[in-house]
Amino acid sequence: MRTILLIAALFVGIVTNGQDKNNVQVEKQGDLYKVTLLHKNGSVAQTGYVSADKKLQGMWTSYDVHGKKKSIGNYSDGQKVGSWFHFTTSSDVFTHVTYGLDNKIASVQESMTRSQLADNDIEE
Repeated sequence: MRTILLIAALFVGIVTNGQDKNNVQVEKQGDLYKVTLLHKNGSVAQTGYVSADKKLQGMWTSYDVHGKKKSIGNYSDGQKVGSWFHFTTSSDVFTHVTYGLDNKIASVQESMTRSQLADNDIEE
């Protein structure tokens, strides 16, 4: 019994200690909350919006620790929708994933260039 309590106490301590509230910034904007998650080095890891009922909403963008864009896409009521772009390390080549209304992947196009992205009139 004593061992179980010790393990439980260690688990609670590790989980609580691992959640650094300084790595999350929240700002209310109308009916939504703009959330910015930071890497340990202070650079932006992700930014996007959350509804009052805690569902991801609207445009979300994620970045690597050097500030290069990793992915960008939209959520609706907590589900991925529409076009999502996942960039390679060079950020010149990316994968375009399209989600259908049922949150399932409808199509995938790989190795497009940034000029093709601009030609498709997709905003970042």
